Amino acid sequence: MSTSTKIFLLTALLVAAWVPAVHAEKKTVCSITVNSPDEKETFRRSLPADKYQFVELVERGRPDWLESACRQGIRCDVLVISGHYDGGNEFFPDRLEADEFLPVAEMERVSCSDSCRGLFSQLKEVYLFGCNTLNPEALRSASAEIGRSLVRSGFSRADADRLSRGLSARHGESSRDRMRLIFKDVPVIYGFSSKAPVGPTAASMLDRYFQSGAGGEIGSGRASARMLGRFSANSMVVTSGLNDSDPYAAHRRDVCQFSSDRLSPVQKLGFVHQLLGREMAEVRMFLDRIEKYTASLSESERQTPAVARALDAIARDEAARTRYLDFARDADQPAVRARMLAVAGSLGWLSPAEKRAELMRMIGEQLARNTVSAADVDIV
Repeated sequence: MSTSTKIFLLTALLVAAWVPAVHAEKKTVCSITVNSPDEKETFRRSLPADKYQFVELVERGRPDWLESACRQGIRCDVLVISGHYDGGNEFFPDRLEADEFLPVAEMERVSCSDSCRGLFSQLKEVYLFGCNTLNPEALRSASAEIGRSLVRSGFSRADADRLSRGLSARHGESSRDRMRLIFKDVPVIYGFSSKAPVGPTAASMLDRYFQSGAGGEIGSGRASARMLGRFSANSMVVTSGLNDSDPYAAHRRDVCQFSSDRLSPVQKLGFVHQLLGREMAEVRMFLDRIEKYTASLSESERQTPAVARALDAIARDEAARTRYLDFARDADQPAVRARMLAVAGSLGWLSPAEKRAELMRMIGEQLARNTVSAADVDIV
């Protein structure tokens, strides 16, 4: 074979290898359009088709569209979410006839589950076009009974106050905290700390951003001063997702014990049992998640041998039962006390008759303090 032929063949092989590599460099911009398509269309119109490809994850009329995206093996480099945001639970549309919603709990499930690791795993940037999507205000805080519980456990008042503040920070569940938890390891998350511009207005601002020649920044994984400057009058802020060295990484691991698809009911109940062995102050901060999980167990699930054994192990844990009920009886709010008693019933710590007796005891204490209300009576 002549030298020129060898060179020609080598060149052809290099070109063949290079062309797919160039194609592979295309960034995937995923969109979840619950309300206005204006922002998504501005990205599509402004970014070059040879460098970016676009995938809309919402499949109209299909409630399991996010799960469908997982099954298709879609991997997003950039994610654009557009929708009204209620400040804690879901993104929603403003059209009465629309039925596409994006629950935060579903995003959390996808983020925590190995079954859908790919969808968010290579994200460089997330754009959250909705009011309060990165609001730092805590939605929950440690109540007075938490401090009292810590003192009963042997902590000094000063230490109890310090630990209460730590629990409030860790379990505050602000919108910013939840988005950082969901978009783990994502270097750039844009959102709004308060009111966000409506779709057409946001699209106009994005247009001006792209006209400035900044489009090459999209998908770089670096926060853009020009993007923030363009939305500076509209409360746009930027943060990053949690990583394994973050002080709150352990809290994310706990949350994922409730949310992950890869854990069986027995494993989740094992975690609940382990959690019940911690300080009751921390258990109280997980009440919402424990309550939702135990309520989600169907009677048929409870009757399966492995689940029944896991529940029985909790029911027979007298030390945890005593500590839990002592804490519940000290709750400041009757509604919280009633919820804790309901969970105690679902864990096998109270029979129906015992639970009713506990509720009547609570009402009696409220009457003695002359603080009973109509809402308190309705609890019973």
